[in-house]
Amino acid sequence: MSLDPQDDDSSTTTGSEADSSKPPSRCYRLRSVVNHSGASSCHGHYTADSFRTDLISPEDDEEEKDGEWVRFNDTRVTCILPKDAMGINSQRTAYMVAYELDWHV
Repeated sequence: MSLDPQDDDSSTTTGSEADSSKPPSRCYRLRSVVNHSGASSCHGHYTADSFRTDLISPEDDEEEKDGEWVRFNDTRVTCILPKDAMGINSQRTAYMVAYELDWHV
């Protein structure tokens, strides 16, 4: 399983989009991942990784809109690297993911 929504080929078009010779351009960005580790959903531990965009100014250049990833683990909140939020370990333990449609593409 990949956390990249662009890997999914199940996109559909309706109405005027179906008549277009070119499919609509869409870009989804991963914004949060809830991870579970344990034997079952009733037993184990949950953590959440979230991409902070509240520090980004609308005037920032596109290259500067990096934000930061944060991990919520019980009472500990720590900054993490993007690879920690989207890497292979997260792909194995992802319980729920949230994406945001980027309208500026």
